[in-house]
Amino acid sequence: MIAHDGTPVDRIWTADSLLLAAGARFDVLVQGGPAGRTQLQTLAYETGPGGNSFPKATLATLDSEGRTAHPVTMPTSSFGPTQDLSHAPIATRRTVVFSENKEGTKFYINGKQFDPDRVDMRAKLNTVEEWTVRNDSG
Repeated sequence: MIAHDGTPVDRIWTADSLLLAAGARFDVLVQGGPAGRTQLQTLAYETGPGGNSFPKATLATLDSEGRTAHPVTMPTSSFGPTQDLSHAPIATRRTVVFSENKEGTKFYINGKQFDPDRVDMRAKLNTVEEWTVRNDSG
């Protein structure tokens, strides 16, 4: 795994399986195996009482054939620079509250109905912000 939600990880790591939350993204490097067929599968997953139910499914199938190539060395460190912001001055602190109506058909951010064409918060370039995100919905 080399990146999470488009951001390079501090340390590249290897796993045979990953837990990927809804809406999240992982960038991974995959090294092919011996000749044959390999499937990338999801396992059945429940996100909780107010959430979703995902069945087991095949996402992709890799067919390997032909002459075997020598494996390349997989990276072991980060691809991108990392910067420790834990001691940087905080320019702005924000609280972001997600909520919904009783029917679960309208969604709100800080009391305003979600509108993908509206921007309510803008961060200033080259500053550090601290966000508290709270989900008051089911």
